[in-house]
Amino acid sequence: MPFSLFSEMKKYLMLITLLTLLLILSWLVGSRHLFYLDVLLTLLSQSLVSTFLDWFCWLFTFLGSVEFTTLLLLTLGIYLWRKNRKREAVVLVALFFLAVPIELVGKRFLPQPEPPPELTRHIFEVPSLHLSTAFSFPSGHMLRFAYLSGIVLTLFLRLKNRCLLAVTLLLVNCLMAFSLIYLGHHWATDVVGSILLASLMLSLMNKYQKSKWHIKIQNLKKTEREEKELNF
Repeated sequence: MPFSLFSEMKKYLMLITLLTLLLILSWLVGSRHLFYLDVLLTLLSQSLVSTFLDWFCWLFTFLGSVEFTTLLLLTLGIYLWRKNRKREAVVLVALFFLAVPIELVGKRFLPQPEPPPELTRHIFEVPSLHLSTAFSFPSGHMLRFAYLSGIVLTLFLRLKNRCLLAVTLLLVNCLMAFSLIYLGHHWATDVVGSILLASLMLSLMNKYQKSKWHIKIQNLKKTEREEKELNF
């Protein structure tokens, strides 16, 4: 294999790995090989049931709702737009909405029934945008929030407190994953599948940001700004 071809494949190694893992997990879920593991993990998460934990977990699942994540998406998109990073804003929004049909395909064709009522923690129903689907893989809540969390982290990597930000986002995502399983809204495999899909989307976003033509555009903008400053 020529060295140049090998180097080019290395650039896509993360994308290929994530896609492969997602496809393998999808096959395992669709063939019901992980059903008993899902049930076991749900029962383990519900071993310490309490009203406080019910409400605590419900609050974390709200962070993945369509309403909250759409508001966060608009905020990030406007931030990029105002920073004159309009193409990144478009890619950010495009990937977010591209995930919707992928999620619906999974929930339509992968025979992963939702957790039964006896494993569901009922608090109260809050009016929310929700598409009724036959199956539950992957979790839209986890997918949306994990993707936007990654975007927030990449946008503010230069902050002095970036380590604190990274730890906070990781903790919130872990708590959301636990909450979805504990409340019986999703199986553990639904959550893992969503994280893999969100990671794949973030890798595509990162690939775009590092693409030669995107860097060239950013350099041209920088040159234009410097020329304006000199003329001024």
